Amino acid sequence: MKGFEVVGPYCLRVEFADGLERTINFRPVLEGELYGPLRDLSVFNSVSLVEGQLTRHRRANSCNRVTTNFS
Repeated sequence: MKGFEVVGPYCLRVEFADGLERTINFRPVLEGELYGPLRDLSVFNSVSLVEGQLTRHRRANSCNRVTTNFS
């Protein structure tokens, strides 16, 4: 993944390294221990890109990679 921007509630426009762009609604997959906290829009809107993967910060020295198969 090359970049992204928040374009709506739970929606990101994602740009991949090959130039492909997709707008993805993540709301349907925000369940469970890993993805559930992202239902809070303040958490969802604070994700960042680290080494090509979306990441959410949990604590000062810890983060979770948020990975999904986009194919």
